[in-house]
Amino acid sequence: MKLWAGLTSLFARHTSPRDKGYWDYMKSALELALEKTDELVDKDMKLSSDQVAAIDEARKEYEAKWAEQEIVLKGRIAKVQAEADLQTFAEHSRQFQDEMNQVREKIFTERDEKIEKIRQATS
Repeated sequence: MKLWAGLTSLFARHTSPRDKGYWDYMKSALELALEKTDELVDKDMKLSSDQVAAIDEARKEYEAKWAEQEIVLKGRIAKVQAEADLQTFAEHSRQFQDEMNQVREKIFTERDEKIEKIRQATS
């Protein structure tokens, strides 16, 4: 029993959070990840607060554009579905899906180009 008490007190001394040395070598996964990303990010590539705000605004703007176009296209699909027979709808459904993919790709490509211009701009 005495041996057990001695071992637990020895273990507690070396792993106690109250021990200042304990926290010196312990890092959270978040701290380690942040250190790695700091190493990967070029110091010149860090964005100003204005650039971050402009990028957020561009993302919101293009998300809204896509949402608007998606609603319009889905409305057209619903209209064709209500008016056409099953065979015609199946043919048009594929066309609408292709059109949706093209519109989405165009909108998000524009967004990415705008974001890249914002990143390239000097503050």
